[in-house]
Amino acid sequence: MDKLIEKAKALGIEVTISDFDDLRRQYCFTWKDRTVYVVLSNEKKLPARLKLEAESCDGEFKEKLMELVSEME
Repeated sequence: MDKLIEKAKALGIEVTISDFDDLRRQYCFTWKDRTVYVVLSNEKKLPARLKLEAESCDGEFKEKLMELVSEME
């Protein structure tokens, strides 16, 4: 997870990871005034899920999230 946070930071994205419940974690990706939340029980699925969320964004935030996804894969 440290690598994810470092890569995101290099893109200007703030990442917050917290426990959602006993089985799942919540990943929050924030850039300027935009935020995307992903809740997962399996960390390995994060790139695919983040890509889905990024596709619903637009502009530079989408580009940054897609770049982050490509670095995670």
